[in-house]
Amino acid sequence: MIFSRRCSLRYRTDITHFFFYVFIPPLHTCSRFLYPSSSTRPPADVVDSGQYQRLAVMGACIRAKLGEITASAPRPASRKTLPLSQSLSQALCYISKTRHSLAATRSDPLPARILVINASEDNAAEYVPVMNSLFGAQKLGVPVDVCMLRTKSTLLEQAADLSHGVFVALEDPAALLQTLLTVFLPDNAVREQVVLPSPPSVDYRAACFCHHKSKDVCYVCSVCLSIFCQVGTHCQPQCSTCGTPLALPS
Repeated sequence: MIFSRRCSLRYRTDITHFFFYVFIPPLHTCSRFLYPSSSTRPPADVVDSGQYQRLAVMGACIRAKLGEITASAPRPASRKTLPLSQSLSQALCYISKTRHSLAATRSDPLPARILVINASEDNAAEYVPVMNSLFGAQKLGVPVDVCMLRTKSTLLEQAADLSHGVFVALEDPAALLQTLLTVFLPDNAVREQVVLPSPPSVDYRAACFCHHKSKDVCYVCSVCLSIFCQVGTHCQPQCSTCGTPLALPS
């Protein structure tokens, strides 16, 4: 699940904009915008719920959109890992588009961050496209925060470290709300004044595309730069990414 948050708080009363992007594995193969959504209309009783109106409307829209996605999204025959790189790229494109549309009214770029909430393991085939997305985040100055639930992800550890984001691994999902409020809600300026979790020791070894394991030394495809720990006629005759024949020099 990916959330890209852009907001401006003035005396805690004016929330100008939120952007949410959902990413649901493994039962569904869809990723859609949750808010803002022009097609989703909140219930009429939201205004009289006693909550701050804009927050109540936003919550109602998100719940309604989640219900639509859960009910209508096709379910694949096999379990698959959704492309994280695609979601990151779309979030970055949305941020870049919004910054360009507001460039005439702002002297500085609109602050933006991306929060990735993930409970699945790494997919080695996504290493290169995710890294390309991270280079885009670096260029735009967009930190990528990561919250892992009951699993580890070397790739997302690298993502948070390269983009100057925050990485948190939760063993107990019951602490998710507290972590979101105390760690991920503060913006970059406020984070300098608070004590954040210590960053993990990031392993920058790449995972091979054949066995999905981190390796110190590998063979590299000369066309697409995919890496393999073994090549040859019986183990890896051709690149699984671009199909280039792989052979050791005689």
